[in-house]
Amino acid sequence: MSNLNFLHSGGNKVTLSAPDSNPTSDRILKLPSNADGTIITSTSPDSDRFKTGEIVQVTASVITASAIFNNSHINQYNDTPMTASITPKFADSTIIVNFQFGILLRDQGSNAGLGYGVKRNGTRVISSSTNPHEQFCSGSGSPLNGYRTTYTYVDTTYNSTSQQTYLLEAFLRNYSNMIAEFNSRGETANVVIYEVKG
Repeated sequence: MSNLNFLHSGGNKVTLSAPDSNPTSDRILKLPSNADGTIITSTSPDSDRFKTGEIVQVTASVITASAIFNNSHINQYNDTPMTASITPKFADSTIIVNFQFGILLRDQGSNAGLGYGVKRNGTRVISSSTNPHEQFCSGSGSPLNGYRTTYTYVDTTYNSTSQQTYLLEAFLRNYSNMIAEFNSRGETANVVIYEVKG
């Protein structure tokens, strides 16, 4: 077995060695001619290991808690059970937060409208003002409308490598006697967060 040694000026060397066992055929290690490069190892810095647009990490949380909002929650933001955290490796990544949950709306014979907001570390970073009725129902006889919903928030402004905690809020519109139920029938709910290298 042959070795190729690269001697450092400090005296130590790096050895490029043939495989431990004989390969089934000749193998070629070809260097690129169009750019410089560095060998990446499992202990290389994260900045070397991830390219722009690559998924750096994913966190997934299962939510088992439920919440029911009624007339006393109208015209205000209400915290839902949908919350999870991620600790970014980079301060300039894009964080994509997917809230996946079950929602039931009951309009009590009138109308029911529901909007959403998102809090990051306790501060609201998106409101429902631009989409006042993400979900809406209208009818008579207190109809119950069920939805399997995914709400996505894309965060490019967190600018930190500290833990980021996201929470989905529900804004009940000004319709008397409406009821909104989150995961109240044993639905499986999840919050999946992606960090994408910027």
